[in-house]
Amino acid sequence: MLMMLKNLPLSLTPRRVAFVGSLLLSLIAYLGVVTIGKDGAFYVDIARTIVDQGVAAGAARFNWLGFPLLLAGLHQISGLSIEGLAYSVCALFMAGSCLLLVDLVARHRPQAAWWAVLVVLAVPAFNAFRGDIIREHGFWFFSVLAFWLAALWHVRGGLLLAAGVHVAVVIAVIFRLEAMVLEVALVLWLLPNVLSRAGWQQLLQFFWLPLVAVLALLLLLGGSDILSQGRVQYFIKMLDPLQIQQDFQVLSQGFADSLKYDFARDDAGKIVLMGVIGLILLSFAKLLGPFVLPLLARSGREECTQSLRFFRPLVYAGLLYCMVLLLFFFHQQFLNSRYTSFLHLLAVPLLAVATYSFANHYPKWSKALAVAAMLVMLDNVVSLGAKKTHYIEAGRWLSEHYQKTEAVFYDDPRIGYYAGWGYPAGQRLTVLDLQPEQIKQYQIFIVEADSDEVWLNDWMARNGLRQSAQFANRKGDAVHVIVHVQQ
Repeated sequence: MLMMLKNLPLSLTPRRVAFVGSLLLSLIAYLGVVTIGKDGAFYVDIARTIVDQGVAAGAARFNWLGFPLLLAGLHQISGLSIEGLAYSVCALFMAGSCLLLVDLVARHRPQAAWWAVLVVLAVPAFNAFRGDIIREHGFWFFSVLAFWLAALWHVRGGLLLAAGVHVAVVIAVIFRLEAMVLEVALVLWLLPNVLSRAGWQQLLQFFWLPLVAVLALLLLLGGSDILSQGRVQYFIKMLDPLQIQQDFQVLSQGFADSLKYDFARDDAGKIVLMGVIGLILLSFAKLLGPFVLPLLARSGREECTQSLRFFRPLVYAGLLYCMVLLLFFFHQQFLNSRYTSFLHLLAVPLLAVATYSFANHYPKWSKALAVAAMLVMLDNVVSLGAKKTHYIEAGRWLSEHYQKTEAVFYDDPRIGYYAGWGYPAGQRLTVLDLQPEQIKQYQIFIVEADSDEVWLNDWMARNGLRQSAQFANRKGDAVHVIVHVQQ
């Protein structure tokens, strides 16, 4: 594979291929998108609220406005569609992340740069989200930018580069609050150097801006209630040792109650802790795709070990983020691939050098690995499954036959988005959970169910309801528009 890549024109450098290749993959993913994701519809609708009604109205709907504010601002400057801008911004953020990660690898091990391109464009964990409008794209880009600037500062020094690192972290925090762990990772990175005078000077040069900023904020804000902001309060609560203990006890007790024997319940806490750690590790390994193979090889692991020193900030950030995931699971009792994918992004440089070493030791296997990676790369962005066209049809039908109303029950709020009625607040209940007095409060029910569902007909008959319209995609997934009989 490397011989083929060396024969490419000189203008096709690994960095350029990573950037352009990322944009092309994002374009392929977007061309296959028929229905916007739930998060994307939510952010786009909040951006529209900000444009139409102001920032205060947007803040009333969502308590972390960085991404919607960016979309609203770009829309007001350009006049382009907010949804189109959202897809474009996410594609650029993703391409920027890929470029910077490849550059980090090239600075440490130039020979591994082309393998870094393959890794960063194919790892399923974060590449699977190319077709989605999510805050993580901004979080990922500015986090990687912070580490890239930190590596540059470590070589060149300078107050401006140091300031740039912390500005990038702050912008990453604006997208996702968890980015605060990056500052802790940077402290751990430089902490071993404080034993020398030069190390102290280096530490002060690097952290002068955060120290000044914190002092200025304390003086300016004084008795401000900024720390009472909902998202900040949630994060502080999750990090509270008493809350951590309480969450862990609730989780452990729930598991202990499910055990048959009393003597086994004494180890419930240990089992839960190891189980959650195992879940995070298993999710990490699973979403590496074919690049788990170099880590299984001794040569790949040895190369990772040798490269740890250069990529220490990313390693520290990954370990700290694992702790955040652990606490999050204790608190919310779930994890998903979108949350864990940041670990894979941080692991890209180590994966790249491990893959490079693996390819040198096992050239025949490396060809199979490259082919598998290419197939995974396409699988990340090409979906052959049935699209949710019935959501769009149902939304358009609603807008044509009914006036906009808040009294609509949605199984999926995106139908309201496609009706032009905005993205309503999430409803965790199903129609079967509604009490008779709650049913009377709604005029329209948008229910997802197969056409021959007996429970749906029974529910309508029992509550004086009838079907007004039905829409289905080519797979047969259906959406039913249900109203009261008297309507």
